[in-house]
Amino acid sequence: DGVDGLFIGPSDLSIALGRFGDLMHDDVQNAIQRIYDAGKAANTAVGILAPVEAHARKYLEMGMTFVAVGADIGLFKNSTLELRKKFKPE
Repeated sequence: DGVDGLFIGPSDLSIALGRFGDLMHDDVQNAIQRIYDAGKAANTAVGILAPVEAHARKYLEMGMTFVAVGADIGLFKNSTLELRKKFKPE
């Protein structure tokens, strides 16, 4: 009632669970599954941020309604490194 969707931030969740940055830790993955199950039971859309493609595929297979792949800082870092290679080959 009044909740249209849930969006899981796995990094924030890992911190809250005392598993800083360990997104694939069983505690984090179990919490993600519980959140997904609760949303599904309530007929509510559930989405998640996936830092890499492999995680995105896992969450899509789980049944997530939507998955955002990549984070702005990671995308910025990768594009900056690629640009740097053009000017300073290793």
